[in-house]
Amino acid sequence: MLILDVGCGGNKVPGALGVDRLSLPGVDVVCNFEGSPLPFETSTVDIIHTRHTLEHISDLEYVLREFLRVLKPNGKLYVTVPHFSNPLGYSDYTHKRFFGYYTFDYFSKARGRRWKVPRYTTDIWFKIVRKRLVFGRLSMFAPLLDAIFNMGSRLPYIYESKLAWLCPCFEITFELEPDKDG
Repeated sequence: MLILDVGCGGNKVPGALGVDRLSLPGVDVVCNFEGSPLPFETSTVDIIHTRHTLEHISDLEYVLREFLRVLKPNGKLYVTVPHFSNPLGYSDYTHKRFFGYYTFDYFSKARGRRWKVPRYTTDIWFKIVRKRLVFGRLSMFAPLLDAIFNMGSRLPYIYESKLAWLCPCFEITFELEPDKDG
């Protein structure tokens, strides 16, 4: 089983092959994956983890195309990114983009009943298996907030549109699968 931790820095997922643009302890493959293809054959990777990396990427579509290319059809992509309301996210000058609960809906063929996002690409498709708001370190009420705002399909929208700046969310996690069907 081939598991990658893309953008691992010095904190690699156990059992994964660490991929980063910097040669740090724990990095197995040094690669500028934003500007160059990942050095893996097409459809050979079982799982990709990327944690607090995509917010540093200028060309998100390029990186997602590469993830889609190297993942097996039944592969998994686990993404963790800071939520747009995380005040620490704006402090880091290397952050180039911000993520919300619906960011990966733009890369999904599935259409929600209420929330329909436009399509800006025709070749990057993922199935959204799971997504979750994580309040974590920014609130002492994190477990309660996690439970409430991840409970139903409408609650994340209410949170992001009405409450995000009152009670910031720390990060969002996504579990995605490649959608390579046409």
